[in-house]
Amino acid sequence: MAVDNRPVDQQIEGVLRKKNIRSFEIDKVRLEDCILPGDIVKAKVLSIGDTRKVFLTTEEDELGVVFARSEETRALMIPYDWKEMICPYSGIKESRKVAKPEFDNFNPDEKNDKMIEETA
Repeated sequence: MAVDNRPVDQQIEGVLRKKNIRSFEIDKVRLEDCILPGDIVKAKVLSIGDTRKVFLTTEEDELGVVFARSEETRALMIPYDWKEMICPYSGIKESRKVAKPEFDNFNPDEKNDKMIEETA
């Protein structure tokens, strides 16, 4: 677990309530279609509860499942869209509340230039 990109060295329990998973159609949220045990989730702290417990939200587009393993193949899946991830080996899609990928430091032109120089 990390807070502001700094590792936390103590055990903290995060609670993600069904009503804090997304900001629309809250009454239709099915937890098993959004997040499963073992998923790596990017979330924001809503409030601090009792000792070592924080309440979380994934309502914003940038928040949600970042990494997940396929239930069938156990392979690491990749985002397919905002509500599904796909196993690159089997092609099977699984429902998740997927976090919008962040590309702050990604420059595809820079990467392509380096690749061209390396192969030339």
